[in-house]
Amino acid sequence: TQEIVIEKLKTLYTFDGNKVYVSTYDPFYSNLFGYAIKRNFKNVTEILEEWGFKRIYLADLPSDYQPYDWQKDLDSRKFEVESDYQAILDEMIIEDNKVYIDSQSSFYNRLYVLAVRKGETINELLKDWGYERIYEKESKEETEAYSNKEQDRIGESLENVKQIQGTLSKSISTEQKIQRSRKLANEMKKLYGYRCQLCNYEKEGQYIPAIIKTDGTNYMEVHHIIPVSQYEEVEDDTNTMIDTYKNVIVVCAHHHRYLHYHDGGFEEIFETKKGELFFQSRNGMKIRIFTNYHLSTKN
Repeated sequence: TQEIVIEKLKTLYTFDGNKVYVSTYDPFYSNLFGYAIKRNFKNVTEILEEWGFKRIYLADLPSDYQPYDWQKDLDSRKFEVESDYQAILDEMIIEDNKVYIDSQSSFYNRLYVLAVRKGETINELLKDWGYERIYEKESKEETEAYSNKEQDRIGESLENVKQIQGTLSKSISTEQKIQRSRKLANEMKKLYGYRCQLCNYEKEGQYIPAIIKTDGTNYMEVHHIIPVSQYEEVEDDTNTMIDTYKNVIVVCAHHHRYLHYHDGGFEEIFETKKGELFFQSRNGMKIRIFTNYHLSTKN
């Protein structure tokens, strides 16, 4: 009920009076999103304001504030039997056992793995349990709400990425080793929802089947457009042109090796008149970047 949702907000997500921070990756966010679209609000921010809360984004959180660790809470729960999953779903019910599940969330990935193991789809699994899955595109209002919600998620992740300015440090032993910023790589993968930027997920047969890890997320890698090995050749005393979000792209393992080795390797990006971005190999071959939130040829 609404009273339970508001009480959870006050208990776990509220600080400095009425300020609220809820990560867009948190399954509880899907719950809020469901409430919003079913009550004709445009997004989560509007329904929070209706309830008297002020939504705060990650970039604006006080430095001494520790947000509720929903991931730790989720990971601490034992997903050994089906009732463990159903307990989470019960918290996400919008009405009449209808649930909205963000396909980018870690809980969705857990459900996906379980469904595969049972030889079913997620929808079949939910139906067996008595739930009905709601999609973001059931109506114009829901489509707009989903678009706002997805923009919120991307905006939050992009702010995280921009705040990370990785630096390259050299440690000398028998050879020089370059330490990459793991934090940057992790945040980049979150930004793209653990999906490859070169795979075309809109068309069957134009994307590489995902490698699903034990935590339910897709295995992805981060590729440096200007290779790390060339960092000494770049005129950049701060070493921030190489290990920066402007020089990386999230790709599956197949496309990572494709960029490095196919047709001499791809190290140049160009933009078409339509605004589409392409990698170009040394020999002129092109491959399109289908999903892009952070790259620009102006960078």
